Amino acid sequence: ESNSKSGKAILLDEELKEIKSVSVKTFVSNAKRIKEKPYAIVIYGTANSSIISACEEIGIKVIVAKNFSTTESKAKLLSF
Repeated sequence: ESNSKSGKAILLDEELKEIKSVSVKTFVSNAKRIKEKPYAIVIYGTANSSIISACEEIGIKVIVAKNFSTTESKAKLLSF
């Protein structure tokens, strides 16, 4: 894992094409402002409960992360 991607998240549509790259730190507070509704998110780091909740609120179906601090989620969780 490269340090340049640490703290980043990539939002993907249903065809798994990139919608946009965001900072994990600002994602939680800005999630509802994202115009295109993402299908999946790839997080370069740990998905904590606030990130997972924000994903669920905007309807993200798949969360991919290095680690998860909780596995309580309606979304599909995948680690890499």
